[in-house]
Amino acid sequence: MYRWFATLLLVGLLHAGSAKANDFPSGAQVERDARAAVTNGRVTRVEIDGGWKMERESGYTFANLAKQAIVAEKQNPDGSRQQFNALVIYQRGAASDPWTFDRLFSYGWKSLDGASPSAAMDAGRLHALTLQAMRDNPGGWMPVDPRNVYRIDAFVVVPGSIRQLNDNELAWEIEGEFIVDDTTQAADPGVKKLRQRIKLNGIQHAQTREWILSKAGEVSSSNLGRQALTRAQKDALPTLANAPFDQLYFGDK
Repeated sequence: MYRWFATLLLVGLLHAGSAKANDFPSGAQVERDARAAVTNGRVTRVEIDGGWKMERESGYTFANLAKQAIVAEKQNPDGSRQQFNALVIYQRGAASDPWTFDRLFSYGWKSLDGASPSAAMDAGRLHALTLQAMRDNPGGWMPVDPRNVYRIDAFVVVPGSIRQLNDNELAWEIEGEFIVDDTTQAADPGVKKLRQRIKLNGIQHAQTREWILSKAGEVSSSNLGRQALTRAQKDALPTLANAPFDQLYFGDK
Protein backbone atom coordinates (compact mmCIF):
# COMPACT_ATOMS: atom_id res chain seq x y z
CA MET A 1 0.00 0.00 0.00
CA TYR A 2 2.79 2.42 0.93
CA ARG A 3 4.72 1.56 -2.26
CA TRP A 4 1.62 2.19 -4.38
CA PHE A 5 1.01 5.54 -2.64
CA ALA A 6 4.67 6.58 -3.12
CA THR A 7 4.51 5.69 -6.80
CA LEU A 8 1.30 7.66 -7.24
CA LEU A 9 2.82 10.64 -5.43
CA LEU A 10 5.92 10.53 -7.64
CA VAL A 11 3.80 10.43 -10.81
CA GLY A 12 1.77 13.37 -9.51
CA LEU A 13 4.91 15.39 -8.78
CA LEU A 14 6.36 14.65 -12.22
CA HIS A 15 3.09 15.67 -13.84
CA ALA A 16 2.97 18.89 -11.80
CA GLY A 17 6.54 19.71 -12.75
CA SER A 18 5.78 19.15 -16.44
CA ALA A 19 2.68 21.33 -16.26
CA LYS A 20 4.66 24.11 -14.65
CA ALA A 21 7.41 23.84 -17.26
CA ASN A 22 4.82 24.19 -20.04
CA ASP A 23 2.83 26.91 -18.32
CA PHE A 24 2.10 28.87 -21.48
CA PRO A 25 1.26 32.57 -21.52
CA SER A 26 -2.45 33.37 -21.22
CA GLY A 27 -4.51 34.44 -24.19
CA ALA A 28 -4.57 37.98 -22.81
CA GLN A 29 -0.78 38.02 -22.62
CA VAL A 30 -0.47 36.72 -26.18
CA GLU A 31 -2.75 39.52 -27.36
CA ARG A 32 -0.76 42.18 -25.45
CA ASP A 33 2.53 40.91 -26.87
CA ALA A 34 1.17 40.76 -30.43
CA ARG A 35 -0.19 44.31 -30.21
CA ALA A 36 3.09 45.66 -28.84
CA ALA A 37 5.11 43.95 -31.58
CA VAL A 38 3.29 45.79 -34.39
CA THR A 39 4.81 49.27 -34.52
CA ASN A 40 3.62 50.46 -37.94
CA GLY A 41 -0.08 51.03 -37.40
CA ARG A 42 -2.55 49.97 -34.74
CA VAL A 43 -3.78 46.42 -34.13
CA THR A 44 -7.57 46.50 -33.79
CA ARG A 45 -8.34 42.80 -33.29
CA VAL A 46 -6.49 39.67 -32.19
CA GLU A 47 -8.01 36.20 -32.28
CA ILE A 48 -6.28 33.04 -31.03
CA ASP A 49 -6.18 30.49 -33.83
CA GLY A 50 -5.67 26.97 -32.46
CA GLY A 51 -3.45 25.55 -29.76
CA TRP A 52 0.19 25.87 -28.83
CA LYS A 53 2.96 24.29 -30.86
CA MET A 54 6.29 23.49 -29.22
CA GLU A 55 9.57 23.18 -31.12
CA ARG A 56 13.14 22.28 -30.25
CA GLU A 57 15.93 24.21 -31.95
CA SER A 58 19.30 22.68 -32.70
CA GLY A 59 21.52 22.52 -29.63
CA TYR A 60 18.66 22.07 -27.14
CA THR A 61 17.60 18.85 -25.40
CA PHE A 62 14.10 20.17 -24.70
CA ALA A 63 11.44 22.18 -26.54
CA ASN A 64 12.73 25.73 -26.17
CA LEU A 65 10.15 27.47 -28.41
CA ALA A 66 6.39 27.76 -28.06
CA LYS A 67 4.29 29.20 -30.88
CA GLN A 68 0.72 30.44 -30.77
CA ALA A 69 -1.11 31.18 -34.03
CA ILE A 70 -3.33 34.26 -34.24
CA VAL A 71 -5.48 36.10 -36.77
CA ALA A 72 -5.30 39.87 -36.41
CA GLU A 73 -6.41 43.09 -38.02
CA LYS A 74 -4.60 46.42 -38.12
CA GLN A 75 -5.18 49.96 -39.23
CA ASN A 76 -2.26 51.56 -41.07
CA PRO A 77 -1.12 55.16 -40.60
CA ASP A 78 -2.78 56.08 -43.92
CA GLY A 79 -6.14 54.77 -42.70
CA SER A 80 -6.22 51.55 -44.73
CA ARG A 81 -7.02 48.27 -42.98
CA GLN A 82 -5.42 44.85 -43.30
CA GLN A 83 -5.88 41.36 -41.93
CA PHE A 84 -2.96 39.06 -41.32
CA ASN A 85 -1.98 35.75 -39.78
CA ALA A 86 0.92 35.52 -37.36
CA LEU A 87 2.80 33.32 -34.95
CA VAL A 88 3.48 34.78 -31.52
CA ILE A 89 6.72 33.07 -30.54
CA TYR A 90 8.04 32.55 -27.02
CA GLN A 91 11.31 31.04 -25.83
CA ARG A 92 12.92 29.68 -22.67
CA GLY A 93 16.52 29.00 -21.75
CA ALA A 94 15.90 25.92 -19.60
CA ALA A 95 13.08 23.40 -19.38
CA SER A 96 11.97 24.84 -16.02
CA ASP A 97 12.23 28.51 -17.07
CA PRO A 98 9.11 30.60 -17.72
CA TRP A 99 8.22 31.50 -21.31
CA THR A 100 9.29 34.95 -22.50
CA PHE A 101 8.13 36.74 -25.65
CA ASP A 102 10.64 36.48 -28.51
CA ARG A 103 9.09 37.76 -31.74
CA LEU A 104 6.04 38.02 -33.98
CA PHE A 105 6.18 36.31 -37.37
CA SER A 106 3.43 37.66 -39.64
CA TYR A 107 2.23 36.32 -43.00
CA GLY A 108 -0.88 36.00 -45.17
CA TRP A 109 -1.68 39.70 -45.45
CA LYS A 110 -4.81 40.89 -47.24
CA SER A 111 -6.65 44.18 -47.59
CA LEU A 112 -9.90 44.82 -45.73
CA ASP A 113 -10.80 47.84 -47.86
CA GLY A 114 -12.29 45.99 -50.82
CA ALA A 115 -9.49 46.53 -53.33
CA SER A 116 -5.92 45.43 -52.77
CA PRO A 117 -3.23 48.11 -52.39
CA SER A 118 -1.68 47.19 -55.72
CA ALA A 119 -5.02 47.45 -57.53
CA ALA A 120 -5.06 51.19 -56.85
CA MET A 121 -1.82 51.74 -58.76
CA ASP A 122 -2.28 53.51 -62.07
CA ALA A 123 0.20 54.50 -64.78
CA GLY A 124 0.91 57.86 -63.14
CA ARG A 125 1.81 56.39 -59.77
CA LEU A 126 3.88 53.64 -61.38
CA HIS A 127 5.75 56.28 -63.43
CA ALA A 128 6.57 58.18 -60.23
CA LEU A 129 7.74 55.01 -58.47
CA THR A 130 9.92 54.03 -61.43
CA LEU A 131 11.46 57.48 -61.67
CA GLN A 132 12.30 57.43 -57.96
CA ALA A 133 13.90 54.00 -58.34
CA MET A 134 16.02 55.37 -61.20
CA ARG A 135 17.13 58.30 -59.06
CA ASP A 136 18.02 56.01 -56.16
CA ASN A 137 20.06 53.61 -58.29
CA PRO A 138 20.62 54.99 -61.82
CA GLY A 139 23.04 52.28 -62.87
CA GLY A 140 20.55 49.53 -62.22
CA TRP A 141 18.12 50.83 -64.84
CA MET A 142 20.34 51.84 -67.74
CA PRO A 143 20.88 49.86 -70.95
CA VAL A 144 24.67 50.20 -70.65
CA ASP A 145 27.28 51.15 -68.04
CA PRO A 146 26.42 54.55 -66.43
CA ARG A 147 29.83 55.83 -67.59
CA ASN A 148 28.50 55.51 -71.14
CA VAL A 149 25.07 57.11 -70.63
CA TYR A 150 24.81 60.78 -71.63
CA ARG A 151 21.08 61.41 -71.52
CA ILE A 152 17.81 59.80 -70.42
CA ASP A 153 14.79 61.05 -72.31
CA ALA A 154 11.24 60.87 -70.99
CA PHE A 155 9.86 57.36 -70.52
CA VAL A 156 6.27 56.15 -70.35
CA VAL A 157 4.47 53.26 -68.70
CA VAL A 158 3.40 51.14 -71.65
CA PRO A 159 -0.41 51.17 -71.97
CA GLY A 160 -1.97 47.80 -71.19
CA SER A 161 1.22 46.44 -69.59
CA ILE A 162 0.16 46.70 -65.93
CA ARG A 163 -0.59 43.28 -64.45
CA GLN A 164 -1.57 42.53 -60.86
CA LEU A 165 0.23 39.34 -59.77
CA ASN A 166 -1.32 39.20 -56.27
CA ASP A 167 -2.52 41.57 -53.53
CA ASN A 168 0.90 43.16 -53.09
CA GLU A 169 2.76 42.57 -56.34
CA LEU A 170 2.57 44.17 -59.78
CA ALA A 171 4.38 43.85 -63.09
CA TRP A 172 4.50 46.53 -65.79
CA GLU A 173 6.65 47.79 -68.65
CA ILE A 174 8.23 51.13 -69.43
CA GLU A 175 9.58 52.46 -72.69
CA GLY A 176 12.17 55.21 -72.92
CA GLU A 177 15.01 56.61 -74.95
CA PHE A 178 18.66 56.83 -73.94
CA ILE A 179 21.68 58.44 -75.55
CA VAL A 180 24.72 56.24 -75.05
CA ASP A 181 28.30 55.91 -76.24
CA ASP A 182 28.80 54.50 -79.71
CA THR A 183 32.57 54.67 -80.07
CA THR A 184 34.08 51.52 -81.47
CA GLN A 185 37.34 53.10 -82.65
CA ALA A 186 39.27 55.95 -81.08
CA ALA A 187 39.30 57.80 -84.39
CA ASP A 188 35.52 57.59 -84.76
CA PRO A 189 33.83 58.86 -81.54
CA GLY A 190 30.08 59.20 -81.44
CA VAL A 191 26.83 58.52 -79.61
CA LYS A 192 23.61 56.71 -80.51
CA LYS A 193 20.02 56.86 -79.35
CA LEU A 194 18.38 53.68 -78.09
CA ARG A 195 14.68 53.09 -77.52
CA GLN A 196 14.38 50.43 -74.88
CA ARG A 197 11.43 48.63 -73.40
CA ILE A 198 11.93 47.22 -69.90
CA LYS A 199 9.79 44.96 -67.75
CA LEU A 200 9.56 45.78 -64.03
CA ASN A 201 8.30 44.07 -60.92
CA GLY A 202 7.07 45.87 -57.82
CA ILE A 203 6.37 44.36 -54.40
CA GLN A 204 4.65 46.31 -51.64
CA HIS A 205 5.96 45.50 -48.16
CA ALA A 206 2.98 44.25 -46.18
CA GLN A 207 3.76 46.22 -43.02
CA THR A 208 5.61 49.36 -44.12
CA ARG A 209 3.55 49.58 -47.38
CA GLU A 210 6.65 50.80 -49.20
CA TRP A 211 7.17 49.60 -52.79
CA ILE A 212 10.34 47.74 -53.72
CA LEU A 213 11.04 47.80 -57.45
CA SER A 214 13.28 45.56 -59.50
CA LYS A 215 14.23 45.55 -63.17
CA ALA A 216 12.95 42.27 -64.53
CA GLY A 217 14.70 42.54 -67.88
CA GLU A 218 14.79 44.01 -71.35
CA VAL A 219 11.80 43.34 -73.57
CA SER A 220 13.07 45.04 -76.74
CA SER A 221 15.68 47.55 -77.92
CA SER A 222 15.86 49.64 -81.08
CA ASN A 223 18.70 51.74 -82.49
CA LEU A 224 17.29 55.13 -83.50
CA GLY A 225 20.45 56.50 -85.10
CA ARG A 226 24.01 57.63 -84.55
CA GLN A 227 25.67 61.03 -84.31
CA ALA A 228 29.37 61.44 -84.94
CA LEU A 229 31.32 63.74 -82.58
CA THR A 230 34.80 65.08 -82.29
CA ARG A 231 36.92 63.73 -79.48
CA ALA A 232 36.68 67.10 -77.68
CA GLN A 233 32.88 67.17 -78.00
CA LYS A 234 32.50 63.69 -76.65
CA ASP A 235 34.91 64.24 -73.77
CA ALA A 236 32.99 67.37 -72.76
CA LEU A 237 29.72 65.47 -72.32
CA PRO A 238 28.76 64.64 -68.70
CA THR A 239 27.80 61.04 -68.03
CA LEU A 240 25.53 59.42 -65.50
CA ALA A 241 28.63 58.34 -63.59
CA ASN A 242 29.76 61.92 -62.88
CA ALA A 243 26.59 64.04 -63.09
CA PRO A 244 23.35 64.05 -61.05
CA PHE A 245 20.52 62.00 -62.50
CA ASP A 246 18.19 64.99 -62.86
CA GLN A 247 20.81 66.87 -64.89
CA LEU A 248 20.70 64.18 -67.56
CA TYR A 249 17.02 63.26 -67.30
CA PHE A 250 14.79 65.13 -69.78
CA GLY A 251 11.26 64.29 -68.79
CA ASP A 252 8.60 64.84 -66.16
CA LYS A 253 10.20 65.31 -62.76
